[in-house]
Amino acid sequence: MPRKETGPKSRRRLSSAQRRERIVDAALRTFSRHGYRGATTRQLARAARITEVTLFRYFASKEKLFAAVLEKYSILPVLQAEMVRPPPRGRGRATLRQVGRRFLKILKEREHLIRLMLSESVVNPRQARMMFRQGPGRFVQDTAKLLAMFHERGEIRRVDFTLASRAVLGVFFSFFLMQEILLGRESEPLDLDQATGQLSDLLWRGLRRKSPTRKRGKRS
Repeated sequence: MPRKETGPKSRRRLSSAQRRERIVDAALRTFSRHGYRGATTRQLARAARITEVTLFRYFASKEKLFAAVLEKYSILPVLQAEMVRPPPRGRGRATLRQVGRRFLKILKEREHLIRLMLSESVVNPRQARMMFRQGPGRFVQDTAKLLAMFHERGEIRRVDFTLASRAVLGVFFSFFLMQEILLGRESEPLDLDQATGQLSDLLWRGLRRKSPTRKRGKRS
């Protein structure tokens, strides 16, 4: 017999959009628990309290459902909101600190998705690359544009902006990886604002345009 949809919400008819959201939310939990390969369509349907037939009405394949999960929980839209308006001149250092703080906060909120990306990178590199392109990869592109703007304003020296933006991503991501995932409860509690400020300052010192120094005259 086909599986009946159960749960409190099944007593009233959900709209198509509501049901789709419930499927995506349940899929995130299932993928996080079993991985992309380990999660079956039966498990995905059961987690959403629907039948497999209903699941395929909304998503033609497991890969399309996985892509929908990445789209909804991507870190990119939130970070892009920080970059949508060009910051005032002379605020490059403060902007980098703000972006870094927001990035760390989002990583912490999306920790289950980051863990999934790390696990899939070993057993399923194709899906891991999809996850990277959906979030961190595009963050690198946007940050490179931001750094190029700072250079045009004379705030930082000319560098390879793509390489520099990867360094920005790497600094904050590796900090999160060590603090929250590798060490976890064993790590010493750190103030997020203080840590972000120090990391941002280190990056900015390497990027900023150095003021010309006066040559000292020889003593007679």
